[in-house]
Amino acid sequence: MSFITTYFLIIPYITIIAYFFAYKRDNFFLKIRSSVQLLLILILLGMAFTNILVWKAFFEEYTFLNFDIQNTETQFKTTALVTALAAIAAVFGWIFTSRVQIINTVRSHSVQVLMNSRNSTVYIDKVDKATVIRRKLILERKPKPDEKVQLTVGEFKDLGDAEKSAVTYLLNFLEFVAIGIRHNNLDEDLIRGSFKSILKSNYILFQKIIEHLRELDNPKIYNQLEMLHKRWDEENHSKCAECKEWYKVGVVEGGFNTAKIVFTYILLNFFTCFLWSIISWIMQVIEWLTIHKESDKFICIDCLKGKDFE
Repeated sequence: MSFITTYFLIIPYITIIAYFFAYKRDNFFLKIRSSVQLLLILILLGMAFTNILVWKAFFEEYTFLNFDIQNTETQFKTTALVTALAAIAAVFGWIFTSRVQIINTVRSHSVQVLMNSRNSTVYIDKVDKATVIRRKLILERKPKPDEKVQLTVGEFKDLGDAEKSAVTYLLNFLEFVAIGIRHNNLDEDLIRGSFKSILKSNYILFQKIIEHLRELDNPKIYNQLEMLHKRWDEENHSKCAECKEWYKVGVVEGGFNTAKIVFTYILLNFFTCFLWSIISWIMQVIEWLTIHKESDKFICIDCLKGKDFE
């Protein structure tokens, strides 16, 4: 019986770890984000704090690992219990402060990168030259609304040295941004709000040039840029809420393995006596209440035409 009670006691911790492993793990990042690690520790510490309070209030006669909390004539264990709770609370506060500092530091660094790029005369000059190349291609080809405009290898070779330098500079900068995000040195949400359209349009425009440079120099060049483009575009399509049309680039590869997800969900429910569903739901509610998210109700520019904005 003691084995069963101990098993039920550790089920919440196993469930929380499984939830983070299933929902918070992101293989796109080259290392686990520090903010996610600290959040997991915070939740586990909060659960331990709550369990000790419940133990003292309702189950004082029980023991855990041969340790009891009942006071005797020779031992006053309430003091030790209060000391343990105070230590947990102190560690909780320290980890919470550290997590906030890490998040703010990454965001501050991201803002600094954005400001440096906007204030850099070299960056502005290269972007202007790349914009001229795009506008020239559009005027020459007059593409349809859903047709991609791409610079060919022949057209790239015909460019002047200044234009070629602008193309490679812009690709190198976007590659730098992608590497910074994958290494958790840049805040993805902040960078995505500023660079998503820039990265998408330039990747499409210079996609053939990237392939050409891979053949000449390195087959892995601009891999990080390509992965970030797929993450921001191909794996997260925007569907217009008005005309219900999908707006995407390229073809979606892979997808979610529904059978695998359902099997894992059922298995975890079985081993946790359906506590997995409860904790998973609670975690999602907490995330919904504590994280500010922008509306995902996307409306394309064609449907926006004719609407009056004040």
